[in-house]
Amino acid sequence: GGAGNAQKALTQLSNAAGGTMSKFDLLQASNNALILGVVKNSDEMNEMFKVAIKLGRAVGRTAKDSVDSLVTGIGRQSRMMLDNIGIIMSTEKAYASFAAELGVTVESLDDTERRQAFLSATMEAAREKASLLGDDMETMQSRIEKVTAALSDAKVALGEASISVFDLDTNLNIFTKSLNSLMKPLGDVTGSDLNIW
Repeated sequence: GGAGNAQKALTQLSNAAGGTMSKFDLLQASNNALILGVVKNSDEMNEMFKVAIKLGRAVGRTAKDSVDSLVTGIGRQSRMMLDNIGIIMSTEKAYASFAAELGVTVESLDDTERRQAFLSATMEAAREKASLLGDDMETMQSRIEKVTAALSDAKVALGEASISVFDLDTNLNIFTKSLNSLMKPLGDVTGSDLNIW
């Protein structure tokens, strides 16, 4: 939907991930979800990322690994990938339930319908498990992930700044934003308010 919409969607996804994934990782996961046909829009992606991270956190997995497990698990209909974040489901039951909703037999479901059945059943199971976990609590792992993501984003921003060496105003602005984006998660970890300008 253009650069403006992409930036807005990226900001939403970053919020959904609680700042624990770099922009590069968010873009990679988003593209993977779109290519595999797991989601149709950024709202669906937001929910999926939030649920995946919450479930992954409960079993000690990183935000990136959790999102990758859910997206790839649904896209490839892999129960083993879903098991990484505690989702255990039966493909046969998912197909049977979906076929019953449509009023057809399981055998008559085409590939698209089977994929939709798997997606619906997986997200239903994921939402149910996530609701049992209660509210998210920030952990040392999530704090470290925030710092790591901020460092990764800062490296990209600094690289962009170095490309246009002769544009001093832009470089200073990008450099300042990079440092400030790094200081926020560091401040969260240390408990102090760190800011450059």
